[in-house]
Amino acid sequence: MNELDFQNNLIKEVFDPCIQRFEESLPQIEKVYHYTSQEAFQKILEGKEIWMSNALAMNDPGELRFGIDIVENIIKERASAPTVLDWIREEKRNFSNYRESFWSTEPYFLFSVSEKRNDVNQWMHYGDKGKGVALEFIWPHFRVQFKKQLEEVQYYSIFFMPVQYFHNTMCPADPKSASPFVRMIEDLFTKTESLIDTYNIEIAQNYSRSVFRAVVLFGAMVKQSLFAEEKEYRIAVSTGPGDEKIRIVVSDGTAQMKYPISIDTPNLTTIMNRVYIGPKNYNNPTNQHALSILAKKHLGGKQLVILPAQGELK
Repeated sequence: MNELDFQNNLIKEVFDPCIQRFEESLPQIEKVYHYTSQEAFQKILEGKEIWMSNALAMNDPGELRFGIDIVENIIKERASAPTVLDWIREEKRNFSNYRESFWSTEPYFLFSVSEKRNDVNQWMHYGDKGKGVALEFIWPHFRVQFKKQLEEVQYYSIFFMPVQYFHNTMCPADPKSASPFVRMIEDLFTKTESLIDTYNIEIAQNYSRSVFRAVVLFGAMVKQSLFAEEKEYRIAVSTGPGDEKIRIVVSDGTAQMKYPISIDTPNLTTIMNRVYIGPKNYNNPTNQHALSILAKKHLGGKQLVILPAQGELK
C-alpha cells in the first residue's frame, strides 16, 4: 500500500464517517455571516464565486501550533492511539522545517463565517474596519452548493465545523459545546490506530505525515478562548495538488493559493439572502444605493436585499 492508498482509506473508512456523525450532532442553524470588504463583495458578484483561502494563510504560526497542541492533548487524554501519538510527536519536531511545502503538496482550504450578524470585533478585523459588508448566507443551501461544486474532484474531503475555543490550560472554554468535538477526535484517532494495525504499516515518514495532516487540519479548527464571542464556523476542503481549480493570487505583495467555489446559480438569493453594510457606512445612503445597483447589475435584474448594519462603531 502506498501513501495515497493509505490516505484514501483513512478518509473513507475513518474520517468521513466520524465527521458525518459529528456534523449530525451539531445544532441546526439557518443563517451565517461572512465579513469582508466592499471590494471583495464586488469580486464575488462579478465572478459568481467565493474564494477559499489556504489554511496556512488563515492562521498565524502561534494559533496553528496552539490548535495542534490541543488536538494532540485530546488524543493523549482520550484516545487509545500510541502509534498515532508517536507519529504526531515526531512530525511536530519536523513541522517547522517543511511547513510551507506541507501546504503546497497537500493543500487545505478554509472559508470562515459567523453566527453573529453585527459583531464589533469582526467588523474591525475582517470587515474592513467597519467599512465593509457582512454577507448573509442561508446555511443549509450554502452547504449543498459547496458539496455540489466538489462532486467531480477525485480526492477531497469536506466538512463544516464550528470553531472550537480552548483556554491556554488546554481546557475548553465551554465544555458542553466542545464535547462533540472531543468525542470525534477520540473516536477518529482510535479508529486510525486500528487502521494502522489492520494494514500492518511500518512507522514511516510518508504514512506518519498523512496522519499528521489530519491533526493540522483539525488544529486549524481551534482558536484561543479570547475569540469565543466570534462564534465562528469554518468550511474545510482538502484537494490534491494537481487540482486544476487551485489558483495562485498575489495580494499585498504575497502569492497565496486560493480555491474558488462557484455560486453561479439560477437564483443566487437562495444562497446569499442579504448584505449588511458596515457601521462606518451606516449613515451613507449613497453607498447603500450604489451597492444595490451593483448587485442588480450582476444578478440579471434580481434584487439582493442590502441593509445597513444596526448601530455605529465609535
